[in-house]
Amino acid sequence: ALATPYWSIIGSMPYFMIKLSLVVVLLTIVIIMDVRWRKAVKNNGGVDLLAIQKLGRFAFPVGILILLFAVLQFH
Repeated sequence: ALATPYWSIIGSMPYFMIKLSLVVVLLTIVIIMDVRWRKAVKNNGGVDLLAIQKLGRFAFPVGILILLFAVLQFH
């Protein structure tokens, strides 16, 4: 809803495109983490908890990059 005014000029906003792409990447990471969490609960942890930890280490920088590109685009 907040991006609606920008759809007509989105091609001229490279940082916005990068930000949206990173949001999709972060959403994918969160979904994978959720699936792994459910498996970890069923299997009493194990490999799934390690996978969640690794994904979390990747998700944090992606979130920071989303903020960075949002600031660069709308500053």
